[in-house]
Amino acid sequence: MGLDMWLLKEKGNEFEAIGYWRKANQIREFFARYVPEQAHENIEKLTITMEMLDTLEKKIHACLKGRDVSVCQELLPTSSGFFFGSTEYDTFYFEDLEITLSI
Repeated sequence: MGLDMWLLKEKGNEFEAIGYWRKANQIREFFARYVPEQAHENIEKLTITMEMLDTLEKKIHACLKGRDVSVCQELLPTSSGFFFGSTEYDTFYFEDLEITLSI
């Protein structure tokens, strides 16, 4: 069990997995803010727009530049939850951001 998320590309009636995160609660928190009525619930499916991805990319670049925890806390804060993993701004936090850019 854990916080597992997939980014899927829709092709007609089929979906292709193009990204995967495990316990990247800061990424989940970013997307949860776009659906505040579900922010503390299990978000099963969320349509992601290019605008959302552009915003996420800008925030990631700002966090990675200098790796300033105060900037990260403001732009891409961690969130806690059952099976959400660490809320530390550590190596794993920044690795998740780098992985997200590659996706």
